[in-house]
Amino acid sequence: WNVAQYLFVTQALPVVSQIEDQLVVMMAGEKVLMKESTSRVQFISSLALWLGLLLFASMAGFAVWISRSHAAKIASPILDLNKAAKEIAAGKKNQAIPVTSEDELGQLSASFNVMLEALKVREDELINTMIFTQGIVDTAADAIITINEQGSVESFNKAARGLFGYSESDVLGRNVSMLMPPPYREEHDGHLERYRRTNEKRITGTDREVVGQRKDGTTFPMTLGVRSEEHTSELQ
Repeated sequence: WNVAQYLFVTQALPVVSQIEDQLVVMMAGEKVLMKESTSRVQFISSLALWLGLLLFASMAGFAVWISRSHAAKIASPILDLNKAAKEIAAGKKNQAIPVTSEDELGQLSASFNVMLEALKVREDELINTMIFTQGIVDTAADAIITINEQGSVESFNKAARGLFGYSESDVLGRNVSMLMPPPYREEHDGHLERYRRTNEKRITGTDREVVGQRKDGTTFPMTLGVRSEEHTSELQ
């Protein structure tokens, strides 16, 4: 026992002490390594998080850009159609829409352009017809006056100007009854009021003797004939 105790004290304890010192050094080194590893893991985790957020933001921005670009591509022809329709309504007929695709919107734009061309052709034909008709009316021997449903004068041909002594600007937009003395003026206004109220055309297609009144106030007998639904009056 004494020998064992002596060997333990002189040989085993120093070895144990050295092992403990080595373990302390190793544990300290492991702590340093673990701390460095933890820092690296935290850095990598933070970097991955920021990269993920950046990637998400980029994808979201790209998705928004794609959706806006696609929406603009779809909306542009519709906006062009809307703008052209408003300008046509305002009297502008030279508003062709560029056809940039062959899809449904492109076909709609092409159809709109075809309709616009047909409208311009029809308008030119109508203008030419109106000019031709107005030329015939203006050179007619009889006085011809056109009025609307309210009795306002819309045209006053050359014979009418010579018969009544008024220029065209004197009577356009004014009530045709200005060309009649009482009581014919009141009767004519009554006929128009009855027509507006009942849509009954009592005097259309008939001739009747009335009295006209010139610009200077003199009166003269004349035959009044209403020849159309628009109250085109032919005076003789």
